[in-house]
Amino acid sequence: MNDYIEHCFLDFVKGIQNLVTEHREKNFPSLGPVVIGHDRGRKYWRIWKKDQGTNVYGFVRKEDGAIFMAAGWKGPQTKTKTAIRGYVMDEFPLDYVNAYGVKYAS
Repeated sequence: MNDYIEHCFLDFVKGIQNLVTEHREKNFPSLGPVVIGHDRGRKYWRIWKKDQGTNVYGFVRKEDGAIFMAAGWKGPQTKTKTAIRGYVMDEFPLDYVNAYGVKYAS
């Protein structure tokens, strides 16, 4: 696994945490904090969001840093023409996400 990709991924997760925290504080200040975390799989990192429950936020492919929407808890959405939303090494990878998950392709 490429150390640069992993470093970019960890920065991406930190950026998501900041984005989600700011959104929560601005729009829903009476609700508690949200925690963003990740799990390592064989092929993908799963990014999850823990609030009242735990939900999948998105996936990042380890080999090249590609960002995917989630198809479900176990895997990313890969069977569409626009499956890859961007890469964690891009200049502004947070443009591919919002407070709720990976954005739909436009």
